Amino acid sequence: MARYTAPGPAGGRRDRVSIELAPRFQTAVDQVAVTAELAGADDYLDGLRWTSIQERVGSAEEVAEAVAAEIEASYPEINLKAMTQALLERGDS
Repeated sequence: MARYTAPGPAGGRRDRVSIELAPRFQTAVDQVAVTAELAGADDYLDGLRWTSIQERVGSAEEVAEAVAAEIEASYPEINLKAMTQALLERGDS
């Protein structure tokens, strides 16, 4: 299951909130992993793209819900071929 997790204040785990994304995100992750021949959790983690830390106003739950909605809106369709190619190119560098 694909999730977005918002840490609580100062990164505290106690206030961490996860929001489940639409099933199409997990399907995409699985399909790209198979195509790119990723075998384990470390391969999945190596494929993550991290962004800079951003401060948001609101509780961890409010921020997680807002960011999950932004992710959903940013990817109405998922281009598996482009995602796989980008992942493979990142591995070559």
